Amino acid sequence: MNLRAGTTGTATGSAQPAAAHFEPLRVGKFWDEITVGDRMIDFPDHTVTITGEMIEEFARLTGDLNPMHLDAEFARHSAYRRIIAHGAFLTSLAIGQYHRCDYTYGTILALSRLQTRFLQPAYVGDSLYIEMLVVGKSESTHPKRGMVKYEAWMRRTPEHEPILHLDFDLIVLRLAGRKGLARLGATDEVLAKRRFRSDTDPSPPPNLVYP
Repeated sequence: MNLRAGTTGTATGSAQPAAAHFEPLRVGKFWDEITVGDRMIDFPDHTVTITGEMIEEFARLTGDLNPMHLDAEFARHSAYRRIIAHGAFLTSLAIGQYHRCDYTYGTILALSRLQTRFLQPAYVGDSLYIEMLVVGKSESTHPKRGMVKYEAWMRRTPEHEPILHLDFDLIVLRLAGRKGLARLGATDEVLAKRRFRSDTDPSPPPNLVYP
């Protein structure tokens, strides 16, 4: 499954702010509509280029002031020879890139589980994108929600090498729970106007490397 139309645009150089209000026409897939094997590659639509300002702002917000991320002279004497991005920043960025795909915009209820594996460091100037695969789904005891299991890879261009692997579960609204969204304008008539891209393989970039 490729990404659907109607996303919020490309982020280059700095993260783009999210919309300040709910947009009914952007509503993504409900649990019932998700298919195991759906694949999303947001290259090049949401490729993000890391800047020093991004790293500094993340450090300020979180209090993670490790000089590996902030002091060029300190980093020059490390194994990496230059400043690297925080692992937690990359993880958060990957989650944000997933949300910009609109695949489950408005239907996500919670992140239930997240496991990460760091494969390569990321540096200032690196351009990154995310590739995601639905690898499982299961029903919940609650009739209005279900669980979706994903694998994802954050990749660096132009080599498309994976630098981060994520394994996570999301709790997603079922069609039976869509009445709540109708109160916000996502009526059945509006949902019928949603436009998704082709359900065929999204023709990923060449020479993808899997960990």
